Amino acid sequence: IADLIRVCEELHLPLIADEIYAGLVFSGETFTSVADFDTPVPLFVVSGLSKRFNVPGYRFGWVVVVDRDGYGAKLLKGVRKLATRTLMPNSLLQHAVVSALEETPQSFFEDCANRMEAGAMVLYNGLKDCPGLKLVRPRGSMFMSVVLAFEELDCSVRSDVEFSRRLAEEENVHVFPGEPFNMPGALRITVSRSLPMLHEAVQRIQSFCERHRRA
Repeated sequence: IADLIRVCEELHLPLIADEIYAGLVFSGETFTSVADFDTPVPLFVVSGLSKRFNVPGYRFGWVVVVDRDGYGAKLLKGVRKLATRTLMPNSLLQHAVVSALEETPQSFFEDCANRMEAGAMVLYNGLKDCPGLKLVRPRGSMFMSVVLAFEELDCSVRSDVEFSRRLAEEENVHVFPGEPFNMPGALRITVSRSLPMLHEAVQRIQSFCERHRRA
């Protein structure tokens, strides 16, 4: 982060940081916000309720602006104009958000992170030796990233979209292909399901990969 901020300082650029997973880190890890750095760079920190508070359906988010020297005044003016052109959340939700931000105990976030970590470890330990998959060990958030090793799979699976489609058809397991996220050749698997469901998913993914293993 320090290197990124240094580049922004040199090029006189503002920095937009998506911190929707702020605080949702696993044991032994520490979250650092861009707002923790003392810098003249205008910082626009984007976050919301959906991930950390487990209420994705509310669609409630915000932008925190940290602008030590006032260089981002024009940008902030534009952000305010944009905010007035979108539909606002209903009044009941706006009042509920105040309570959520002020009254949610730290134990809630710790329990959520522990549950995510337990799910992530089930997936990681169960799939790390699976043919065709190269796993990135999660350090936080609700997802695990997987890089597909196509050289280990038969010719019927040549893209992340094809892998996802066939896995759903053959094993009824749904994963996110990386292509829509500009990550071709990769997958994203949620870790937030129940542990029994994740164990079952591991077995089905293993069966799929063994069945499509290159001879």
